[in-house]
Amino acid sequence: MLRAPPAGFERVELVLLEVDPAVLLRLAFRTRASQLGFRATAEFRFDAPKGEFGVLYAAFDLSTAFAEAVLRTVPQDVAPGEEPLLTYEELARRRVVQLAAVPGGRPLRLVKLYDEGLAAAKVDNRIATDDDYVSSRRWAKAFHDHPAKVDGIAYLSRFMGSRRSVALFDRSAALIRRDRVTPLLTHPDFSRLVRDFRLAISRPRRRRRS
Repeated sequence: MLRAPPAGFERVELVLLEVDPAVLLRLAFRTRASQLGFRATAEFRFDAPKGEFGVLYAAFDLSTAFAEAVLRTVPQDVAPGEEPLLTYEELARRRVVQLAAVPGGRPLRLVKLYDEGLAAAKVDNRIATDDDYVSSRRWAKAFHDHPAKVDGIAYLSRFMGSRRSVALFDRSAALIRRDRVTPLLTHPDFSRLVRDFRLAISRPRRRRRS
């Protein structure tokens, strides 16, 4: 089990990473793509334990965002030689949201939760891989409340190995904005996603005539 943040954690010197918001993107449902997407729910890994603050999840590349947002919901117990099946309708609901910096804004300051940043923060990589979300949310609140006033966390994706994801705290909302919003199915890199992840996609359902 992942240990809790130690007593005196506020005195720990965190390793910080500066990130230009323009290198980040996220996958959102069509109905939420018009918003930045901070949600104050205790549902995902680095959410606030009791909804004390909102969190937005993003990634440095589309493959990682896709794996974290879509593939994590697909059953992996497929038979040898078969491909994970996604429905056309599920993919049609998704939008790729490219983030950008607000004019005159500074880079995001994120806790580096990989490499030397893990030891500095007094935690190990189970924080990004365990199914114990209760503990990782306690850590998220500890990072949020740390005197460094970080904008979020950068960590290694559970589903993409060495590639990075980010969890942004809602205090970073003043530093980022939405830039381009593209339907996932028409994104230039979508065909590569299908090929790289060896996905099978169902045909669109025919609408019944009234």
